[in-house]
Amino acid sequence: MARPLQILRRAAAYLRALAALVTSRPRRVEITERAPRKGYPPKLYTSKSRARACFVDGSARGGRAGFGVYHADGDARNRSLALPPRVGATPGANNIAEICAIFDAVFRAARDKPLDVYSDSALALRTLKSGAATTALAPPGAALARACMAILRLRGAETSLSAVAAHADVAGNHVADALAQAGAERGELFAVPEAFYDGGGLGTWFAIRHLEVLYLLRAGDEEGSSSIWA
Repeated sequence: MARPLQILRRAAAYLRALAALVTSRPRRVEITERAPRKGYPPKLYTSKSRARACFVDGSARGGRAGFGVYHADGDARNRSLALPPRVGATPGANNIAEICAIFDAVFRAARDKPLDVYSDSALALRTLKSGAATTALAPPGAALARACMAILRLRGAETSLSAVAAHADVAGNHVADALAQAGAERGELFAVPEAFYDGGGLGTWFAIRHLEVLYLLRAGDEEGSSSIWA
């Protein structure tokens, strides 16, 4: 009897998620693509609650790419992941890795809790701010950008994506950079959906809708799994 009940509960959860997807109202997302001048006080990026802030970075060199997400020392949400070799060989892999990092941080964050994401990639932030998956990003970058924008629209709490000056004295950015480099070299693989490589066809559309449903299946105050696709 337990098995049929589990199936019914799962089906009900999917129906609720689909209903939420259809009726969701986009929340305002604040995106700042220009960092303050170098030499600013580092506390500029730590003035809000540390519980809601994270730093992200992407890395690509020598045909390898990866990304890092940093919340705080010892935080289980920190990430250091590698991207598939075909991403590392793609022109603009560094920007694709940065968008991957932003997507990962947003997707795994609790939907109904405020979130501040800091990135040093003006192109990644400009892409997400424009509301269009820019053609400047080769596949799978454009699809990842669209997926990130889709998830941002479903968030139920205040969200900000802000620029941080690269190679300035901001500890969180330094750590995210180190995590990204380590991820590119030896991190666990971040599986990019195969459909994201097709240049924006119907498969990409379905893959993004699937991600939206997975995102909405979680409770609003629940952190995401260590695996995006779980």
